[in-house]
Amino acid sequence: MKVEEKSSAKTIKVKIGSQVFKMTLEDNESTQSLLSLLPLELSMASLNNNEYYAELDNSLNAHDQSVTIKAGDVMLYKGNVLVIFYKDVKTSYKYTKLGHIDGDALADALKKADGEATLSL
Repeated sequence: MKVEEKSSAKTIKVKIGSQVFKMTLEDNESTQSLLSLLPLELSMASLNNNEYYAELDNSLNAHDQSVTIKAGDVMLYKGNVLVIFYKDVKTSYKYTKLGHIDGDALADALKKADGEATLSL
């Protein structure tokens, strides 16, 4: 398994429609569990006009906590729901942060691809 190293941060590819984004992973047990599932094809649903989410077949190790959500954050909710936020959000829900996707075109890409995404190394 080859993971790109950049200043000790691990990254994976997130393909949404025809666009490929880089996701910088958090260093935690949840991302280690996520890496074992790759490649992962997701059919995500839109929610609250600020996120796309998909239920995973398997639960990942979760350490949910109160978080500040920024556009591009990729979160794990209740251990088995992967969420990509494309807007900043204030929330009382608790999440485990998996990583962050860079790129201003994230929201448009998710909408055009109707939430279809592939995570891979």
